[in-house]
Order: sequence, then C-alpha cells, then structure tokens
Amino acid sequence: MKQLIATLVLFFFINTTVLCQDYVVDYPFSNGYTLVYKKLPPASPLQKAPEKIYGVINSEKKLVVPMLYKSIMPSGENGIFIIKDGADNAGIFSVPAQKLIVEPQYFDIEGFSEGLAVIKKRKPDYGFLWGAVDVNGSIVIPFEYDYLGVLKEGLVNFQKENKMGFLDKNNKVIIPAMYYNFSVFSDGLAAVKVSETGKYGYIDKSNTLVIAAEYEDANPFYGGFTSVAKKKGYTTGGAGKQSVTVPGQWVVINKTGKIIQERSFDRVSPLNAGGLFIIESNGKKGTMNTQGMPILPMEYSDVTIDKAGYTVFKTIDKKKYGMMNNTGSIIVAPNYDYVSPTTANRFYVIQDGKYTVGDVNNNVFIQPDSANGVILGKKRIVYYYTSKVKIFDLNGNPQKTFTDLNLKNYGHSLSETEDSIKLNTDNTVQLINLLANTKKTLPFGEAGDFNEEGIFIGKQKLYDFYDYNGKRLNTKSYYSVVNFSDGICALQDSSTSVPHLADKNFNKVKDLYAYFQGPYSEGLAYAHNGQGTQISYLDKKGLEVFNVSAKEGSKCKGGLIAVKDKNNKYFLVNKTGKQVNTKTWDEMGDFSDGLALVKENAKWGYIDMQGNKVIDLKFDIASSFTNGAAIVKLNDKFFLINKKGEPINNNKYEAAGVPDNGTFPVQKDGQAGLIDSKGNTIIDFKYNRLLYMTEDRVWASKDGKWGLLDNKGKALTEFIYQGAYDFSNGYARVMLNDKVGVVDKTGKLILPAEYKSLGSIYKNTILGIKPAETVFFNLK
Repeated sequence: MKQLIATLVLFFFINTTVLCQDYVVDYPFSNGYTLVYKKLPPASPLQKAPEKIYGVINSEKKLVVPMLYKSIMPSGENGIFIIKDGADNAGIFSVPAQKLIVEPQYFDIEGFSEGLAVIKKRKPDYGFLWGAVDVNGSIVIPFEYDYLGVLKEGLVNFQKENKMGFLDKNNKVIIPAMYYNFSVFSDGLAAVKVSETGKYGYIDKSNTLVIAAEYEDANPFYGGFTSVAKKKGYTTGGAGKQSVTVPGQWVVINKTGKIIQERSFDRVSPLNAGGLFIIESNGKKGTMNTQGMPILPMEYSDVTIDKAGYTVFKTIDKKKYGMMNNTGSIIVAPNYDYVSPTTANRFYVIQDGKYTVGDVNNNVFIQPDSANGVILGKKRIVYYYTSKVKIFDLNGNPQKTFTDLNLKNYGHSLSETEDSIKLNTDNTVQLINLLANTKKTLPFGEAGDFNEEGIFIGKQKLYDFYDYNGKRLNTKSYYSVVNFSDGICALQDSSTSVPHLADKNFNKVKDLYAYFQGPYSEGLAYAHNGQGTQISYLDKKGLEVFNVSAKEGSKCKGGLIAVKDKNNKYFLVNKTGKQVNTKTWDEMGDFSDGLALVKENAKWGYIDMQGNKVIDLKFDIASSFTNGAAIVKLNDKFFLINKKGEPINNNKYEAAGVPDNGTFPVQKDGQAGLIDSKGNTIIDFKYNRLLYMTEDRVWASKDGKWGLLDNKGKALTEFIYQGAYDFSNGYARVMLNDKVGVVDKTGKLILPAEYKSLGSIYKNTILGIKPAETVFFNLK
C-alpha cells in the first residue's frame, strides 16, 4: 500500500551535475603515483551502475593525470601511463610533459620495453597493423607490420606476409622475414622455425643458425641453458575411445646445442632461479641442475621453485609439503600442510590451520597463530584475520594493528614500497552510538533495521536477534525469521521445520501454516497463502481472526485494512474482515488527517474512514493531507485544497513535491520554494528543488547538490551532498561520494559518509553497513 502517492507528485526540474574535486583512492602505483577515481551520475535510468572515471595523483596528492579516463595502467616507464578513453581507445599520457604524448585512437598499447612501446592500430576495413613509439610518443616504427613483438636485447620480432624477422628500434631490418614463429632474443639467441611444418633451432643476431633445427618445441635461453623437445607429448582418443597419453622427450641443452644429460623426460621446465630445472616423468616431479645432476629426487606430485632458488615440494602419499635449497639440503622436512615460497629469506608453514613464520636458517620469528592468511614482504610480515590485521617487521616485532574490519580471505597485498597495505573488506555491520561517538563492529555482514523496541536481526549463515547495545538475545540461531512487533516474532528452526510464532523469550506461541508477513498493528498481523489468492489476519496467539480472497493486504490502522483483490482493485475491511462498503478503487493510499487518496478512471479524490467519497475524483495528481491541506493538480496547475476540496487561495504552481508536516515543496517561475498549509511562503523560491520540513530543517538543492537550511531558509551547510533524508531524533542521513553518513541539526557531519547504508536511529544508536571495498592503510 502507498503512504503517499509519491511517484505521482514530481518536480519537473533539470538538475545540472557539477564535478567536485573529490576522489576515491583506488590503487597505489610505484614511484609515488596512485590511481584515483570518481563515479559519474547515471547517464540514463536504465544504467545499472555508475560509470567510473580515473586519474592519477602524485605523493603530494596533486592530480597529475586528469580524471577523464575509462582506465589507466602503468606503462613500464616512470611517470608515463597508458590510458583508455570512454570509447575504449588507447593512448599515452606523460606526467613529466603534462600532456597526452599519444592521442587515444588506438586499439591497444603494450608497455614500454627498452624504451619502446608497441601499438596495435585498427585497419580502416578489417584487421590490425602494428607500430611502435618511443618515450616521447614519437612513432619510430611505422604502422606497416602484421605483428610486432617486444623489444628485447635491442631487437624486436616482426611479421610480414606470414613470415617473421627482426628489426632494431630504428626500424632497420636486421634479420629478414624468413621464419615461421614468433620469438624474442634471450641470451643472444632466438628460437626459430625454419619451415612452416619444420622444427625449431636457434639463430644468433647475425642470423646464423648456431643450433640445428631438430626440435619439436623450444624455450628461450636463460643463464646459458634451455629446455627443448625432441618429441612433444600428446594424448590420443575421443568419444567412445580410450585416451592414451604419449609422453614427450624433453632434454636440456647449452648454447652450443650440447645435451647436458642424455636421458629425456616427459617434461622439463625452463631454467629457474638458482640454476634448477623442474623435471617430470610418469606424473612424478623433481629438480635437476645445469650439470644434469638430480637435486630433488623425481618422486613428488608438485614442485615449485621460488625467485631465490628454494624448492617447495609436495609428497604423493601424505600430501605434505617441505622445502629444499638448490644444492639438495632440506630446509623444511615434508611434514606440513603447506610451505610458502621465500621472500627476504622468510617463509611460512601451515599446520592444523596455524601459520608460523621462519627463515631458511631455521629461526622462528612468529609462533603458530590461527590467522586467515599471511603476506610476506621485503620489509614487513602481515597476518590478516577476519576482523583485524597485524603488521610485524621481518624479525616478528609488532608494528601496527588495524581492527574493526570484516576482511575477505583474498586480495590483500603490500604496496611496492611496503609503506601501505591494500585490504579487501566484505560488508561490515557496525553499531554506532552517535552521542558517545563509539562504534562496535558486529560478527556479520548483513543486518535488518531496528524495530520499535530497538531489536534488530543479524545474519552470518543463520539469523540472530540483537538489542541496540549489540547484545545477542537468542541462544540458538534460526533458518528464517520475522522481527518482533508487539512482542511477537516469527521463527523457523531449519529448512524442513514448521515456522512458528514466538514470544519475547523465544517460546513457541503457535505453529504457522501461512506465510507470515507481519508486523502486528492494533493486535493483527498480515499473512498469505503464497499463491496470491487468499490473505488472512492473525491475533497475537496465532489464531486466524478472518481471511479474505485477495492478493495483498496492509497494516491495520484506525481499525481499517486496505485490501487488493484478484482484479487489482482496492477495498476496505474492518478488524473482523467485514467489507466497509461495496466500493472498490484502482489505487488507494494510507489514511492521513482522516482521509485517504483513491483513484478511479485515472482521476484522484478522497474518501473518509467509512469509505465514503468526500472530495470528488477529478484531480490529475494529488497528495495525502497534512495539517488540513493537500496539493493537487488540475488543468496543468498545482494548488492547495482544504478537506472540503476547496482551493485554499488563488495561488497556482508549475510543479510540486511530496508534502509532509504541513509543509509543501512547490515551484513557480522555474524555482522551488516551500509553503505551509495556508499557502504562506516559508522558504523563498530560489532553489532547484526542496524537500518538506522535518524538525525545523529543510533540504534544498542547487546545481544538483543538496544543502541544509533552517526553518527560516538560512543555509547551515554548503551545497555538497548527492542526496539527503528526513531528520529523525535530531539527525539526518546524507549521501556523499555514493556513501552515506549522518549530520546533526547544525549541519555538522558527525558520522563520516563511508557507509553502504544506514538504518533508523534508536536512542542515539544507528546500524551502519560498510560496503565491500578496497581500502588502504598507511604503514609509515
């Protein structure tokens, strides 16, 4: 049911959006640069989520890349960023030059490598061309290639007419297009395929084939060695046929092409840090050094090698982890549920859900602790939990702790300089005392609002009841609940149990065999059969007082209930279910000042509490009565009427907003003002939009932003808010940067706008939900 026909009483104003100089921090890049964004207003009512535009600030918080772009990425060169505009065209912005050095007109741009950025350009008809620019944005390789690779060791591979060659950074062809694969130089050699169906060998920069083309696959050289395949592994079979895997024959060669060990393996990785290869045969893995000697026996299910050359391995039988160095010495025996790679010679182990941090010399810095995860940095160690984060130095000495969080189990990281930490939070419910300025974080991310007694419902996996101090009221959790009203709630223990009504002590009152909606009002609560054909009203003992063939019911107010029948018509019944009269209506609002709005044949009028028509249905738009007056529209003009339907004065208005508390927002000469129920002007006509007055305060809009006025029209705040709500108990919610906060009656922002939603206020206490988001904490 409708309290006010708010959707019918609209302002016909055009709001102008003004972009403020505020922003939201997104992610820190290196060298003091940070990605920031702001959200734009929806372009249309159909847009589901606001669009973000991005910029970059420096360490002094100065905006050095304007906030104009759909995306911004580091380019690999300090102070130079790859941007994309709203049409997804890529360009390059230089902070030192303070301008775009490459206009956004390209399909894609690779990051800089050795001072060269490769660009992919759309052809006018179909397909793409490749070229490249230097750090000044000058085109040094023209857009005439079918493909360009990455500049490595002074050469970049190119493709023309389906063949590959190499250029230098000045577009000089060093090796003509004569090969059939894409490759880069590494250790002075590049793998090439000498014929379209042929095998791989290696050339030097003079285009001499220094290693014969006799391999089916080939990796880049690193540290003087690489792994190559004499034969590639493959799997045969298909639908209705048995699959057969034929193993590969991989070996390791040096830069002369010599095989370091004659034995082949099913698979050999490229050379890792510490001079080791991962070798695999028959599903078992181990490691081998560049002399062809086995270091870790080939008998493990999983093997990884970190950047410092330490090998983490997993046993096949017990699925336990251990660690070995690159000479074969065991650092950690395979007794743990997990062993991490090393960072700054530190690593962690997990055993029975607890994390322990030590180093490769068998020192233990942090004793076993049941965290959700650990981050190892070059300067810091981080333990993160659901509600807090602990920061340690590399020796395990505590540095900082952040609390009152609701963290996800993933997505946390230290910045490159480790001067800040990025945390991914989940929805967080806080119980906030506005008077005492205290916040209590609750152990769940979902919550309902207070009822009239300050009781609310919180949900983790199941539902619980809490009072406004955060005290849990029930001893066991429930599968489904409806909050208390008049001392009665509805509970369901499990998905298979019968729901029931319960009293304040959670004792069963009566089983429920209808879908209970509530709340109780004047001793009755609404329920329905779930099929949209019958509704019923229950007393506080759970007994059915009456039922009606109908689709929808409402709260009992003043002994009356508005009901919607199967034909979507509204009628009134009393507390016994007896229809007040035989009249039905197309629409019906709540009673206010003893009258209710009704609609028939696209016209609005008013009825009394006996269902009798007291004001003719002749208005195009109408509001509920407040303080003896309502605002209506007739013949394209808005005006005030009394409870006899007579105009209160001769004043006419162009538009009107929803009234309440005897105050009426109206518009004349394109400007909004506020009048009282007698037609007297309360707030002058000089705003884009106004809301009705609550607690002697009025919200007004200028240039698409809202500010607070007192009851005389004096501005108490700047016009900075995206939206605002009624005052209640001395407070009002406001929206800023798509989040909600609270102001008091002086206009002071006493609760920062950092919440996804805020509930109603009960005894100076409010429930707030902080949204799932990425937050940053300074560690300096």
